[in-house]
Amino acid sequence: MRVVVDLNRCQGYAQCCYAAPDHFELRGHEILFYDPAPPDAK
Repeated sequence: MRVVVDLNRCQGYAQCCYAAPDHFELRGHEILFYDPAPPDAK
């Protein structure tokens, strides 16, 4: 799997963090951390 975040369209409401908290993390007000190539789920 490959995760792509369009930061031009992101409005910073952190909905991705609520939907997938194990994969997305919002630090501060606008800094989004995520793994663009997470390991395959088993």
